[in-house]
Amino acid sequence: MASIPLRIILQGLMALVPTTDPAGVNHMTALLVDGRMAHAAECPLEHHPALSFLARRSAECIQANCTAIGNECRCPENVLVRKQITLGFNPEVNFETQRPNNSPVKGLPANRDEAADFSYVANLSQAPFGLTLNPDYLTNHPAANLLARMVVPLQAVTACALAAREDAGESFAHSMSFRKLHDPSTKTDMNQALAQLVIVQLDVPADGTEVSLHVSDLDGGNDQAIALLPGSRGYKIDLSNQPRELLDRDDPCNDGVARHFAMFYDLAQGVVAPSKRLLPHVRFTQSKSLDELKPVICDERFLGFMDRPMCPMATFNP
Repeated sequence: MASIPLRIILQGLMALVPTTDPAGVNHMTALLVDGRMAHAAECPLEHHPALSFLARRSAECIQANCTAIGNECRCPENVLVRKQITLGFNPEVNFETQRPNNSPVKGLPANRDEAADFSYVANLSQAPFGLTLNPDYLTNHPAANLLARMVVPLQAVTACALAAREDAGESFAHSMSFRKLHDPSTKTDMNQALAQLVIVQLDVPADGTEVSLHVSDLDGGNDQAIALLPGSRGYKIDLSNQPRELLDRDDPCNDGVARHFAMFYDLAQGVVAPSKRLLPHVRFTQSKSLDELKPVICDERFLGFMDRPMCPMATFNP
């Protein structure tokens, strides 16, 4: 059966949580952490959410308090705060879904096929972290530090945009080690390349299936549905939660330390003191040309993508 690809591009300060519903359907839940206020004593940097896609009918975009520019619909921060984003299909589609890989990886991937593996998203459920997601963040009334949430069926997932540094006009993906801020590195530090962006892809039947994006309260109330319009490469949804400006190349905070990563610990059960939180640090001696490690599906211009500061994502994938 002919199909149209639907790509959901996720990047920034969000934790990705694979879940399975009672019917056995696998989903990816993106938890956007509220980073709108300065969140670190060193190198404070605000993060802000944004959502964009092509809408079939601009009136539905405007009714949802988003902005229509032709067929492009842009939903700003004030529309997304404490909201849930889901997809609707008419008629309903029974997707063959799967859970993503959770096998530990180490160092740099060997090639672009390996680099696409979801395991290049830092897994807080595995060593050296060993954390468990607080299940309240998947309920109708999560804690206030959850800014927004997106839940979509999980058919295929690709890790993209490995954290990189510039040198001689090229970008080089680096392995990153996990250690406490200001601690020296050791030979035993766990390290791996880390993805800063993830693409979830679905194959939508091309037999007249209408796809809609829903923005509702976290409990499903006040639902606003917006019919999607496919572009030349299919449906595309961009959801981000990231700084609005890049750091200068020589900014002291552009030092290869992903300080925002500390905020993911607040999603876990139990309390990890700030001084005990392991943060990703670039290993400057381990790198590989980013062009060699870019999966084909990742080869496009992404919404506001940046390496300054380093902004690796995280997952709770036990």
